[in-house]
Amino acid sequence: MMNDPRDLIRDILDRVKRADEKFTDAMALEIEQDVRSEWAGERVYIGKRNAELARKARAQGAGAKELQERFGIKRRWAYQIMRKF
Repeated sequence: MMNDPRDLIRDILDRVKRADEKFTDAMALEIEQDVRSEWAGERVYIGKRNAELARKARAQGAGAKELQERFGIKRRWAYQIMRKF
């Protein structure tokens, strides 16, 4: 597999290969083919993990300042979370 920085599937599979020596090229190719056949042409959204954690913290009572400090988010975004949750 060639590492193409604009190809998310290959990037993820290359990272897995580097992290686990038991993950073979054949395994990567099989997964790549499955994902491409199922997701070809789709637009996907990859959210930041901090966003989900910040929403959960707000649901548990965290305030805007705490959200900013804990999750490194901007003030504006912290207040948007506050209004929605």
